[in-house]
Formats: sequence, structure tokens, C-alpha cells
Amino acid sequence: MKATKKQLALIHIAKAELERCGFDDTCYRDLLRELFGVESSRDLRSDQVDRLLREFRRLGWDRDRVDRGPRVAEPKPRPPRDGDDVITPRQQQAIDALREFLGWSPRGLQKFCKDRLKFWWPQSRRDGQKLLYALLAIGSKQLLRAARTLHPEDLTEWEEDFVFGAGGAVEELEQFVERRNRRGQRRMPAVSTLKLIEIITTRSRTCLYQDIGP
Repeated sequence: MKATKKQLALIHIAKAELERCGFDDTCYRDLLRELFGVESSRDLRSDQVDRLLREFRRLGWDRDRVDRGPRVAEPKPRPPRDGDDVITPRQQQAIDALREFLGWSPRGLQKFCKDRLKFWWPQSRRDGQKLLYALLAIGSKQLLRAARTLHPEDLTEWEEDFVFGAGGAVEELEQFVERRNRRGQRRMPAVSTLKLIEIITTRSRTCLYQDIGP
């Protein structure tokens, strides 16, 4: 039996909520093709809609909130799941900065998430941390090479200390690369990836970008 109007409306409600977490129309269309081989929700059967809504719930959509209807009082924050919570804006900015630094397209990053990390897009802090670690694991040597091309005379005193000082970006990345070669060592570097990429892209005299992504 074909999907009902009520089911289709529920799909669009869920999609609109997930869009706030980065699940855009491209992700949605890819999900339809991957699960059902269709381009539009109008082509779904009723049982397929149920499966799609279960997938939306796995991605973070709260069906119970829709069933309860609008609340009069200010809603209380939903407690984190298993000590987790939604991805932070800072994590998202760092992910975007690393993606652009590596020369990946948004679609390439989505494919990487699906193939390597088994989620369509990071929805939680834990997902964001996993993706950041994976991107740094891939790009850490390139980022380190780029940082070493910086000329101290082109930097402010603060930037020079941030990049080359004791415990600075270069030292942190060197330790990260070294730890990656040791089994079980998965600690993220403390250096601000956003700030380092900003300094590299504005101060470097060399061409940094290489298309090495998926």
C-alpha cells in the first residue's frame, strides 16, 4: 500500500528537524536511494515509511515530541543519550575547516562518514569527536608539513608562539603522528585546529591544497 498523506507529512517534519543538525537534502536523497532505490518519498510504500522513520530516530529525531504536540510551557532540555549530546558548533566548524583544508567536497565527506564511520552525518559530540579524529589521522602529516612552511617573520609574536613554541601546534601534531603509530593511542591533540588552519591559509607562502580526499 502506498504511503498516506499523514505518513508523508511526518517524513517532512522529521527531515526539517534533522536539517538543523546538518542532515541536508542531499543526505536525505542519498538515504532514499540507499534504502529503497527511490528519489522521492511519494514513491514509498507504507511499510517503507515506517522503516525510514526508524532510521530518522536513529539519527536523532524525536518522534515522541511530535506525538505529544506543541507544549505550552518552555520544554526542558532532553537528557543526553548515554552521556552524549548534540554536536557542538565548534566541532562542526573544525570539521568544515579540515574538510576544506583536505580539499574534500561535502559529498565526499558524507561518503567517508558512511563507509568508514557507519553514520550518515555526525549528530552527537561523540560522532563529532570520531570524525575529527579520523580527519586528523588522515591530514595530520599534511597539516604538519604546512605548519612547518610558515616563516616566523610573517607571524605575529602570539602566532609564532602558538605554532612553534613549547607545547605549540607543531609539537602537538608531531606527538599526534607519533602516537598514531602506537596501538591503542587515540588521544586528540590539544591544539586548536581552527586557529592553526586559519594561520596557515593566511600566512603561508606556499600552495597547500591537494585533492587527496575521497
